[in-house]
Amino acid sequence: MPGRKRGRLPIEAYALRLLRIRPRSRRELEERLLRHGYAPEAVQEVLEKFARAGLVDDAAFARDWVRTRMLRGMGDVAIVKELVGRFRVPEAVAREAVAEVFDEEAAYSRTRELLSRWWERLNRDPRGRWKLYERAWRRGIPSAWVERFLRETAED
Repeated sequence: MPGRKRGRLPIEAYALRLLRIRPRSRRELEERLLRHGYAPEAVQEVLEKFARAGLVDDAAFARDWVRTRMLRGMGDVAIVKELVGRFRVPEAVAREAVAEVFDEEAAYSRTRELLSRWWERLNRDPRGRWKLYERAWRRGIPSAWVERFLRETAED
């Protein structure tokens, strides 16, 4: 059988196992299969077959990823960066998914809850504002949202 090495699962079985763990982008799945030692021709054949069957779809993967990251309070720029960098989704597909799915007000609302919890702990610290910006930056939260949160908090 093409794409099978002795003692290894057939390539389709291994690819399906990877997809059962979690959805993957086409490029990510390709890299995993090649790293596992399957022949490049066999990998391309399986990827085409899975794409026709709807098992590998970068646009659907990106839209789902945007939804989950948005709920975690991540900003649109950070989501695109993660999709392109970590999952090897083409940048145009990542930007299109963000434009289609990302709801800035819903994401800000979720982020505001998170910032509020952090601010409760940091407010007494003289460097609390700086630490809030730093935490938000590490989490991929836009600094404009932190500024908006601090303005709204000061008005209350």
